[in-house]
Amino acid sequence: MRLILVILLICSSGMSMSLWANGLADDDRDGVINARDKCPQTKLALKVDSMGCQQVVMKVKRILLNIPFKSGSAYIHPRYNKSIEVVAKQLNRYPLARLSLIGHTSTRGLKDANQMMAMARAQRVASVLIEQYNIAVTRITLESASAQSALSSSKVELAERRVVAYISRHQIISHHDYIN
Repeated sequence: MRLILVILLICSSGMSMSLWANGLADDDRDGVINARDKCPQTKLALKVDSMGCQQVVMKVKRILLNIPFKSGSAYIHPRYNKSIEVVAKQLNRYPLARLSLIGHTSTRGLKDANQMMAMARAQRVASVLIEQYNIAVTRITLESASAQSALSSSKVELAERRVVAYISRHQIISHHDYIN
């Protein structure tokens, strides 16, 4: 039994030496050999790409704000601030996240007027985030949706008059994130 164990130890150490001698060593043990590893000091247990560097992904969260806008109006009744507060909490949780607010209108009316109203609605939501929740203006972009992105005609017009929030953040993914 001892003889088999000694032989296994010799074989395994000889194998490691030959891998190392052939340039196949992986000093940071990330699964990428040193010869190809562009990030040779990667911490143990991090998920890496084919170059040995941490993977960075963008996560985007879509939030449909439950704010019923009246036709031709961008007014937000204070009782609907809770919807905006949900967005503010997400932005405060992730200080590097960015926000894209996309205003929508119904398909009735002139296209230019609808574009302006959609932008006004997005701007109004942004103003509440900036003034009441101290979200930096530099983190927010505004858009107005085109008529093609309106909800189907079977939906209620009130639902067409909306603002959609997209929160995007970059996240370094570790091995632990893939396990859960």
